[in-house]
Amino acid sequence: MIAAAFERGKRAFEGGQYRGAIAALESATARVNPLSAWGGEIQLFLVSAYEGGGDRQSAQTLCRTLTQHPDLETRDLAKRLLYVLEAPVLKTRPEWIVEIPDLAAAEASDERLQRGSSATPRQPPEPQPWIPEPVDPSLVNLHDNRFIGVALLAVALLGIAIALSI
Repeated sequence: MIAAAFERGKRAFEGGQYRGAIAALESATARVNPLSAWGGEIQLFLVSAYEGGGDRQSAQTLCRTLTQHPDLETRDLAKRLLYVLEAPVLKTRPEWIVEIPDLAAAEASDERLQRGSSATPRQPPEPQPWIPEPVDPSLVNLHDNRFIGVALLAVALLGIAIALSI
């Protein structure tokens, strides 16, 4: 029952539904031993849900109590999280913000928005078969360099030597 409420809270938190996450995580916190490691983990998620839901004061208050938690890991995570929560909020300038238009408000009859890109994907060119370049006969040495004659003589002498030794 506690695990189900915790999982519901985590899923709601990850989906951006902070009110649902707060309700589920508060329900899980009420049923678990708050001084256990698991209780600390649930409460840390609750701190994040409070912050996501805009209740920074509740997030900071709960996080301060978790810095005294008996579980070392919970205590360390709470200290790090409290440091972030207590950091000053930076002011943003309008030129730093990029406004993304809402495409749901666009007219359904606008063809330019309904079609995709009109460009067709470009096919790679067919590879050309490799044809070797013709050899210029004037560059080929057609004269006998006596290598073949010497090689045949060596093979013949070797054959005679083997025949005589048998």
